[in-house]
Amino acid sequence: MIAGIVFLVFGVFLLTSSFVLPEGVGRVPGPGFFPRAIGAAMTLLAAAEIAAARKRTAESQEWVGVRMAAGALALLAVYLAAWNLVPFAVRTPLFLGALLRLAGERWRASLTVAVVLTALIFAAFRLGLRLPLD
Repeated sequence: MIAGIVFLVFGVFLLTSSFVLPEGVGRVPGPGFFPRAIGAAMTLLAAAEIAAARKRTAESQEWVGVRMAAGALALLAVYLAAWNLVPFAVRTPLFLGALLRLAGERWRASLTVAVVLTALIFAAFRLGLRLPLD
């Protein structure tokens, strides 16, 4: 429940703050498109997690959620602290892989998904929108 609330707050913040960025012109998305889409997706997924957490009543599940929320916040703090020190192509797959591992995925699957997702994000921004990530 706590993890869902933390991600809901962050998703709403990301979504609302993205409206100060230009939307784009015609069919070409502007800088506000991806933060808005990610914020909306994060908000919806967090709301679904909160709804699912309400159905769970086991006390051990609550402690798992607290540990996951604390771990996710710690990973996010490290990721943001490394922003200007470590290149995007290195810090992002490590962050995503650790986050997926924290959620219970195996290391191999976590790192595979993290590397593929990072490559897709890089391609979308660098090749699609022609925006630098570092």
